Amino acid sequence: MAETQQETVFKSVLELANNNQVPEKYFYAQGSINTSPPLLAVPQVDLSLLTSPARQQELNKLQSGLKSCGCIQVINHGIEDSFLDKVREISKQFFALPTEEKLKYARTVNQIEGYGNDKVLTDNQRLDWSDRLYLNVFPEDIRKLQFWPQKPECFREVFEKYIKDMKLLSESLLKAMAVSLNVEENCFLDQ
Repeated sequence: MAETQQETVFKSVLELANNNQVPEKYFYAQGSINTSPPLLAVPQVDLSLLTSPARQQELNKLQSGLKSCGCIQVINHGIEDSFLDKVREISKQFFALPTEEKLKYARTVNQIEGYGNDKVLTDNQRLDWSDRLYLNVFPEDIRKLQFWPQKPECFREVFEKYIKDMKLLSESLLKAMAVSLNVEENCFLDQ
């Protein structure tokens, strides 16, 4: 099993694809994956309206979405599209780096944080065809900066801002969820 874990941690899907042979652990039995899941009507919650006279209507959409399908789409959240494009571009740049560079941030066999792919838990586990960079970001004191790439050069700066924006967005949503449930606004933030 140790050999399987080592291979999973250090062979990117790009490397596997370049070998023109997909390892069996990436195959799923025919019919075992539903490739056409049912479409959900995911409510859009306009975050900018949560401080307006239309607040109650948005709170109702928030509550409905979380009850019916467990998710919502947030619009007008205040994060610029150009910044989100930059986050995507920096991510693409990282994954386009040579394997040797990405392996500087490789996760260890028994950890989840760092660069790699699925953590292998059993010998017969089926793996996803993807590579990941998994970083713990909250609370800040648990961050392991040795896994935070130094290339592209602006990676850390861009992701620090992204994390800050996501934290503010999360706090706004948690407050709105509390209000929609008629509980004290900060009750989820205090958890």
